[in-house]
Amino acid sequence: MYEVTLWPVTRLMVAERYFGDTFLKGESGRSPLDLIHETTVGTIRQQLRYSNKTIKEICTELDFPNLSFFGKFVKEHLGLSPTAYRQQNLNNECRLHPEQGKQT
Repeated sequence: MYEVTLWPVTRLMVAERYFGDTFLKGESGRSPLDLIHETTVGTIRQQLRYSNKTIKEICTELDFPNLSFFGKFVKEHLGLSPTAYRQQNLNNECRLHPEQGKQT
């Protein structure tokens, strides 16, 4: 499984202190906050799709202050609540691999 880490973003934040937001935005076309959000959303997608962690565990591991804020962030960036996003992806997996859902 591919693991997303915040280390590359941390390095960008350190660089931003030395070179300024203008440098990063000029190089990447995005602000440091955009890059942090992009990395965080990728991690959330991965965790909701492929882990058995609860939504509360994911929220806590990613240092969101509370479930309400986490839910709003996910809905803003993924268009669905964390529960709905996870369920939609489970349904898509079942349609792609129906033999895995059969009981023997």
